[in-house]
Amino acid sequence: MSTTLVFGLLSFVVFVLAIYLGFLYRQLAHQNQELTRKEQERRQHVESSIHIIALATLQDQCDLSECCIRLKHLMDIYAEDFQQQEFSVVREFYSEIKQFPTHKKRLDQTKQEIFNQDKQRFAIEEKYRTEMFKCLELLVTKFKKAV
Repeated sequence: MSTTLVFGLLSFVVFVLAIYLGFLYRQLAHQNQELTRKEQERRQHVESSIHIIALATLQDQCDLSECCIRLKHLMDIYAEDFQQQEFSVVREFYSEIKQFPTHKKRLDQTKQEIFNQDKQRFAIEEKYRTEMFKCLELLVTKFKKAV
């Protein structure tokens, strides 16, 4: 084979590989855009949920303990955004109520056990009520644009 033919074949292979690399790069860029869009949608959903839960609780449509449990789980998704002191009340409140059974486990208990736990829970709610309401007002303001 002549060197010209070999050089021509190698040039063609490099050209085809460059086109394929360009195709892969475009595909990767599209996937990154899609992931970014999905992450933005997820963040928007979490922020909207936080706003709705906080607002519902401020309007006495949601129990303070239930609010705390829901907020704690949502805030854990983007924990780096909730490191400020104003939000520490949610973590503290949650640490005191997390041992109480919920859903089916709660319903499996006797009425007396439920009554005793509710008494304890109401006392804990009262302990954190003022701080929680300040936190909820901050959350409503912070995520007003999310709704």
